[in-house]
Amino acid sequence: MKKLIYLLIFAVVLTSLCSELPIQLPFPLPDLNTNAQGISNIDSGSPDIFLNVESLSPEVKSERSIQFFFSIRNKQTYDLSDVKFEIYDRPCFDKSNSEENFIRDCGILKPNASCTWSSRWTADKTESDKTCSIRFLLNYSARNLIYQDIVVLPESEYNQREASGTLNSIPIQLTSAKGPLQVYLSFSEPQPFIADKTGYSMHVNYNNVGDGFFDNLEDKIIVSVPDNMDLSCEDYTGSQTLTLNKDLKFIKGRAVSSVCNFNTPQLSTMSIRSLNMEINYKYTLYDSFTITVRGP
Repeated sequence: MKKLIYLLIFAVVLTSLCSELPIQLPFPLPDLNTNAQGISNIDSGSPDIFLNVESLSPEVKSERSIQFFFSIRNKQTYDLSDVKFEIYDRPCFDKSNSEENFIRDCGILKPNASCTWSSRWTADKTESDKTCSIRFLLNYSARNLIYQDIVVLPESEYNQREASGTLNSIPIQLTSAKGPLQVYLSFSEPQPFIADKTGYSMHVNYNNVGDGFFDNLEDKIIVSVPDNMDLSCEDYTGSQTLTLNKDLKFIKGRAVSSVCNFNTPQLSTMSIRSLNMEINYKYTLYDSFTITVRGP
């Protein structure tokens, strides 16, 4: 009987100890909250797109393999097309891997859609430790739209509103571009404009707000002119539909503005029309990450 009591007491004590002690696994798990994790959350340099590159370790031994995880996501409300990622300079991994391991064609990314994949690379043989800079490019194409209201008043109504202080009460709508190519308009005089008048001017201003580079933008920006203005621009070809007739060169994020002149037609009532701009561009981003290859 005493033996049975002792066995019961031992079982209770053992159960209590097991509930207090941590479970020991036969192998270690990677701690993703430590600095041992590899590359992560690379800034893509564009308001259009998010890029993430991860590995479980920032280093690999000579002639051993390491796995990378890649993710590209469209951050915008419009499609990104011809999305392509390419590792174009890969010291320490150049001899032991096929070319297809370093190129990914993601095609079209819908708004908030992602392209994810993994790739395992084998490190080249090395006799000493090396820190290698892996250089890559990411390019894609996109289309953006801008709408700018153009308000024209007969001179009599303009004068009446000016006298009563209601010129600024007319709602004027504007939508801006959301991508890396920011295009905005500035006028020689504030709106509204006076009908049947000449000598107005408009500047088309261009900013590159990302870290990448645009392909040739000639023919890629199209302006649809409303019927309440007669617009001509030296940098654009056409009349009611104008097309950019030259490439844009950006220096410190800015290109030379395009200067346009316009007249307003004779009107008997207020006219509010929309000037539309279609912006098409191909954008290329360059960046790099590092990985250490350990010698034997």
